[in-house]
Amino acid sequence: MQTDDASNLFQTDAALEKSDARRLKAQQASKVGNPIQLPSKVLALEVRNQDAWVAESGWVARQVDLTPTSAGKDTVLFTGSWDKTIKVWNTQTAECLSTITAHADFVKCLLVIPWLGLLISGGSDRQINMWDIATLGADSATPSNSDFRLCKLKTLKEHTRPVECFALAKSTSSYEATFYSADSMGVIRSWQIKREKRNTAKGQTGGFADEVTVMEKGVLEGHHTSVAEMTIGEGGLWSASVDNHVLFHPLAKASFARAPIPIPHPDYVKCVLLLPTSFHPTAPLLLTGSVDEDIRVYDVTEILEQSGNTHLAGESTVEAREIANVKGHFGEVSALKCWIKDGEKGKEPWVVSASLDATLRRWSMKDILNPPPIPVEEKKEEKPSNMTEDEERELAELLGSDDEDL
Repeated sequence: MQTDDASNLFQTDAALEKSDARRLKAQQASKVGNPIQLPSKVLALEVRNQDAWVAESGWVARQVDLTPTSAGKDTVLFTGSWDKTIKVWNTQTAECLSTITAHADFVKCLLVIPWLGLLISGGSDRQINMWDIATLGADSATPSNSDFRLCKLKTLKEHTRPVECFALAKSTSSYEATFYSADSMGVIRSWQIKREKRNTAKGQTGGFADEVTVMEKGVLEGHHTSVAEMTIGEGGLWSASVDNHVLFHPLAKASFARAPIPIPHPDYVKCVLLLPTSFHPTAPLLLTGSVDEDIRVYDVTEILEQSGNTHLAGESTVEAREIANVKGHFGEVSALKCWIKDGEKGKEPWVVSASLDATLRRWSMKDILNPPPIPVEEKKEEKPSNMTEDEERELAELLGSDDEDL
C-alpha cells in the first residue's frame, strides 16, 4: 500500500523533530513575505509583467496574479515534463495546442531564444534538442492544433550526463546567440548558434532558414555534481550546485580559462539570482536559495573586482560578503525571480521566491536588505498548582508506593 501521509511511515527521531520544527515555522511565518498559497510544491518559476507562471509538482502549470490588478499579455506557454513531452499552451484559454514526445527520458529544462525563433530542450537522455517555433500558428488565419506542432531542427549529444539547466547570454546579433548548458556531473558547456534568414524574392516576407549551425565554444569546470541553475551578468556566469557552492565564472576572453571563484554554502544551493543595478545601485547583489530554506543575500563587489584583474593567477582568496539572510519559507527554496511591481508610487523593484512549501513569497528591497523577523509565540506559563507543598509531597510519596507494589 502506498501513502503520502508521513504519519503512517516509520520516521527517525531527527526526522520527527525536523517535521515539528517546520510545522511551527509555517505557523509563525504565515504572513512573512506576502505569501501566496498554492495547491502543490513549486518546482519552477517565471515572472512576466504582473504575473507569475509556476510549474507545480501536481502536474500543473499555473498563472498566478502577483497583484490584484495584473493582466497577463503572454499568449503561448511551453512546458516540459517528466512524461518526456513538451506541450504548447494557449494561456488565454488554457487549451493545449500541441504535445510532442521530445526526449527518450525526462524533459529537465527549456530555453526560448526569441530572436532566432528557437526552443531548446534538455533531457535526462543527455541530449539537447532544438525546435523551430518561428512560425507557430502563423500559417493560418484560423490556426488549429496542427499549426503549433514543434519541428525538431538539431540534436546535440556532447553531454554524458542528464542536462539540468540552461542560461542565455545577451546578444547584439539578430542571427546569433550564445547559451550555456549544465549537467548532473557539474559540467557546463558553452554553445554558439547561428540561424540565417531565408532568402526571399523582392516584396515577400522573409523567415528563418531550416538549418541551424551550432559550435561548442568551451567547457566551464569547477562543480563536483549537479548544477541546479545558472544566470549571466556582470561579466560572468553564476552557477548554483548541490555541491553546496555557487561559482562565478569570468567570461572575458582574458580570464575565461581561470579558476572560478567559489561562494560556499552550508547546504545544497538550488537557485541563484543576480539583481539588476536598478534594484540596488550602490553594490552588486547576489541572491541564493537553498535546501536549508533560507534566502541569502551577498555583496559580490570584491569578487567582481578580482575577476577584472587579468594579472592574478591561481585560486581566488576573496569571498562574497553575506549581508542578509531572509527567512520565511519552511521548505526548499526552488526559484528566485525579479519582479517590477506596479506600485502606488510607480514601478517598484521586488523579488519573488518559490518553494517546495507550496508558496510564492513577495519581498520588497527593504525586506531583502532588512529581513522581517519571524514572529515567535510566547510560551504559555504553566498554571500554578492549588496544592500546598505538604500536599504535593504526600502525593509524590503515594505515587511512589504504588510503583513499588507493582
